[in-house]
Amino acid sequence: LDQTMMRHVQKPVSNVDYIPLEVRKMNMMLDPRDVLSSNLSRMSESQRDLTTLLEDANNRKTVDKADTKIHGNIYTYWAFHDVLLQHKLIRAEGSSNKVLQVGIVFVMIVQILGPPAILIWSVYAINWTNARVGLGSWEYIPGSYERGVSNFACQVLGTFFLFIFILNGIYVIRDDKQKSEKIWYVVKVFQKSSHGTVKRFWLRAGAMINSWCVVISAICMAPCFMLSKSPKDIIFDAFALLFLFRLDDVNGDLGFLEEQWDSDLFGTFYNDIRSQEEEQRRLENAEDGCHDGSSIASDDECGDAWHCSVYTVARQILMILLVCVPLFYVFVEGAEPRHILDRRDDLHNKIQEMSDAIEYLKHELKISKEVR
Repeated sequence: LDQTMMRHVQKPVSNVDYIPLEVRKMNMMLDPRDVLSSNLSRMSESQRDLTTLLEDANNRKTVDKADTKIHGNIYTYWAFHDVLLQHKLIRAEGSSNKVLQVGIVFVMIVQILGPPAILIWSVYAINWTNARVGLGSWEYIPGSYERGVSNFACQVLGTFFLFIFILNGIYVIRDDKQKSEKIWYVVKVFQKSSHGTVKRFWLRAGAMINSWCVVISAICMAPCFMLSKSPKDIIFDAFALLFLFRLDDVNGDLGFLEEQWDSDLFGTFYNDIRSQEEEQRRLENAEDGCHDGSSIASDDECGDAWHCSVYTVARQILMILLVCVPLFYVFVEGAEPRHILDRRDDLHNKIQEMSDAIEYLKHELKISKEVR
């Protein structure tokens, strides 16, 4: 063992040039076991330093997470409109702007009617007469326009996008639920005081409409992909449906509410009142002789049972769709777009008309020859 360690110590290595000559000579004079022990201790100290850095970064992340903004949407805006106007936290001219209010109403209508409209169109645009279970849609024929590389790429991209899209929908529902729990906590604070009334109807309507939009969009994506002619159509359809998710958000693609909803204000307000409540409960627990903080309420409690159940049901439906929709897209063959069949029928009718015209001309030519 001593000889083996001595060979490892004396053997030149690739990083020997980075060790000073004096240190190498000193190491040669030392016991190899001492040198090995010293190297191991330095490695363990380096690992401990790295572990400490990771722990510090995690602690800073936890502290910074408390300053997270609460991004609202058109439904939270309508729910807190009177409160924000009473405390002069929004511009009066913006809240009374009829064009803005009409735009917000149109956004809500698009979210309600857009996904089912796409679903109905895509289902009726496909001829399901010859639909069956199989892998015929994955058939690859080199050089073919209909069954070539583009068709195979459509099938692969469509399957991947279906899984990613629905998985993203699950996380969107989760984030909306967490944000709504904070909003409902703020609602309870206003309910206990006399500083304004929050319209709860719009919060419940927002939960229902957002869940509806995500679930129906996930269902209609498979028939939309079946109607796609190229990989470009697959990608464009996926991102077009994804656009509907964030259509109502303050930090979304539309800037209707950027000046009407202050995400920093609500985030700071929530953190402050939450900290005050926890501090008050700690003092009460200390007076009662309870020092473990076990009676302090957690953030996991749902603020409203109805809106919480809506998000829970939507999440469960999406979990089922995460498995069923990609499998449906992969194993269903024979479903053809109606516009292709219509074109075939039109072409057949035109060919038949030309054939009848040729026969008529032949008959007329024959009669003319007989007359002569």
